[in-house]
Amino acid sequence: MKKITLLFYFIGALSISLNAQSPDYGDLTVYFADGNFEKLLRVAEKYTTNDNTRKDAIPYLYLSKANLEISKGGYLLEKYPRAFKDAIKYASKCIKYDTDGAVFESELEHFRKCKEGVFEQMRNLTEADDFGRLTGVIPLMEKLEKYEVGTAFLKAVAKYRRGDKSGFRTEESIANLILNEKFDPNSIKMSDYDNVEVAKKKKLDRQVILFGIEQYCMLVVEKGEKQKAKNLLKQMEPWFKDDKKYEELVSTYGRGY
Repeated sequence: MKKITLLFYFIGALSISLNAQSPDYGDLTVYFADGNFEKLLRVAEKYTTNDNTRKDAIPYLYLSKANLEISKGGYLLEKYPRAFKDAIKYASKCIKYDTDGAVFESELEHFRKCKEGVFEQMRNLTEADDFGRLTGVIPLMEKLEKYEVGTAFLKAVAKYRRGDKSGFRTEESIANLILNEKFDPNSIKMSDYDNVEVAKKKKLDRQVILFGIEQYCMLVVEKGEKQKAKNLLKQMEPWFKDDKKYEELVSTYGRGY
């Protein structure tokens, strides 16, 4: 009797162990491939509320991918008007739970597309002088890239353009802190050994940085603080010296350093 009891105990323990293991999420893959995004959202959401899978990165990845597809337009967008913001929200959660970076690396194209979408909004709003809405979009980029240099400087610019000079000084200090202590220049260094997706991601990262730097340099020159622009561009020279856009910025704001 004792042996039978022990046998049932071990079978039960094994069952609990197996149930606690993460599934392969093949169902999410199929729903996404079939374009069944509503079903995908429902099933993936259940995984994120299950104690055994709520800290797995994959369900959040597919929630992000489904929302990004919905955000491109079509009948589902009326039902899910926040699809793009949700795509970024879930991408951020995926990154949080992707502790070894394996999912980010294997799905780099998706995360790049998320960043491209946010950057397009940031650039359009900046060029339209809509700094109020820009202030609302910038946090989306911060969810994807915590220490994004260009975004940090652009955030300072947005504060100033909205009349918040104290906020500008605070964000300017944070941007310089990120640049000097958090930013890794090697992350944007182009290499012949980069695969296609890595190269595309680095190119995008460089564009975002230079856009933010351009807006900042434009502002400080307007404020009569051209030396700040010169110093910043000089600091960034080793990383961008062969970049055409960087050379344009130096020609416009950085001569004489």
